[in-house]
Amino acid sequence: MMVDQHSLQNAFKLALSIALSYWFSLLMDWDLPKYSALAVLLISLDTTAASLKKGLMRIIGTIVGVFFGFFFLAYFSQDRMETMIIQATFLFMVSYGMQASKYPYAWFVAGFTPFLVWSNSYMHVNDAFYFGLYRFIETSTGIAIYTIVSALPWPNDHSTLSKSINKNSINKELICFKINQEYLVNSLITSLTYLVGFIFWIYSDPPGGAAVVSLTVIYSLMILLNSLEPGKLLIWLTMSMWLVAAPFYFILMPKMDTGFELITALFTCSMFFGYLGSISPVLKLAPLIMLIMSTGISNQQSYSFISFINTSMATILSISIVLIIKLIIPSPDKPKLIER
Repeated sequence: MMVDQHSLQNAFKLALSIALSYWFSLLMDWDLPKYSALAVLLISLDTTAASLKKGLMRIIGTIVGVFFGFFFLAYFSQDRMETMIIQATFLFMVSYGMQASKYPYAWFVAGFTPFLVWSNSYMHVNDAFYFGLYRFIETSTGIAIYTIVSALPWPNDHSTLSKSINKNSINKELICFKINQEYLVNSLITSLTYLVGFIFWIYSDPPGGAAVVSLTVIYSLMILLNSLEPGKLLIWLTMSMWLVAAPFYFILMPKMDTGFELITALFTCSMFFGYLGSISPVLKLAPLIMLIMSTGISNQQSYSFISFINTSMATILSISIVLIIKLIIPSPDKPKLIER
């Protein structure tokens, strides 16, 4: 099989950026290096300008999402019913905006971030600011690293964002959207999915705890954004968890004695799946997302089989909730939301 030089170059940029993001985060002794690497993975596109645009949308969405996360905790954290109602309303508005907007990715990030702030600080509200701050810092760091790496070796283009983002288009985002019945139905389904996940968490106390709720929101918005099939998403992520993340976490990582070995292993793994991404994006995204999110790489590395099982179960349960709702209430047929 002939090696695609362009795909190989993109895979190298991705692998180098992920390795550098982990190296820099660990060097600075940040507690959430996974968000830096995740930002690199999720904005990695074929051109520098496209990646930078998506990175800016991710930063904007993170800022807005962290703000609303703090707002919900400040005014509604004392009552479950109030929390459920205000978050469901917020999710409905974000889902509608995501479908009507020219920049759905920014709405997507702004939509799920408040739920991450809430779930990661549940019963530990004092940690909310700490989580929000590091989430923003490490997301910005990952985007900056990938932008620099993408622009220097083998630059893909020299275009700017002026044609893609302008003041008029941004102002239109802040006004209102024409009422669309299809958008309303999809938004209601997304909010209903969240409510089912929230009630399921309250009455069953599932593995992963409140994370099941935030993951339900993330996957329901992800499916709406990209028109994914929940069943296939469940299969890909479960396979990636146990065939990629588990061996890396339980077999390779405990045998590594130095940071250089760890960074080299991350680079190699990212390079391999980054190249497979030229065949299908899911071959890049699913394995690397599960690897980044489930290994919990830090300077104070710990290994826990129960923690890994909880993460796996939370993923399975959250996507299963989305799948069940989709089977009961099918969404109207719609094209994939693309940055226009």
